[in-house]
Amino acid sequence: MRKENIICLSGTVLPLATGLFIYLTSQGRTYLSDFARMTGIAFSVIKYPPLIRNHGCDLLWGFALFCGLRLLADKEEPPYKSAVTAIAIAALLEILQCFRQIPGTFDLLDILTETAAVIAAMFITTLAGRLHKNEKIN
Repeated sequence: MRKENIICLSGTVLPLATGLFIYLTSQGRTYLSDFARMTGIAFSVIKYPPLIRNHGCDLLWGFALFCGLRLLADKEEPPYKSAVTAIAIAALLEILQCFRQIPGTFDLLDILTETAAVIAAMFITTLAGRLHKNEKIN
């Protein structure tokens, strides 16, 4: 497996797992937390700072979305194409919240947070990929 793929896989799995942990321990209402309560799974409540509570998961989700798209993309495709796709998906999902098509609250700051996360992920994975170009792990 190429190190570039491991970087993108880590950039997908770790933020999603961290975001899931935040959702499950922040006592907010999400599909996941409702399912956990319904099945009798209890999590200790953690009082997160408002910045993490309100935008942390959006930041993690945007980062993971870009990395996941890079895993699926042709390795010769420029990273900015995955970034544009990730930003469009994030904005679309946020807009759908405005029209009550999916649960959540529409917030322009969420779109800005996700955009910043996608751009950061693009730079981090591109830099890391250049450092480890074509290296393989046995």
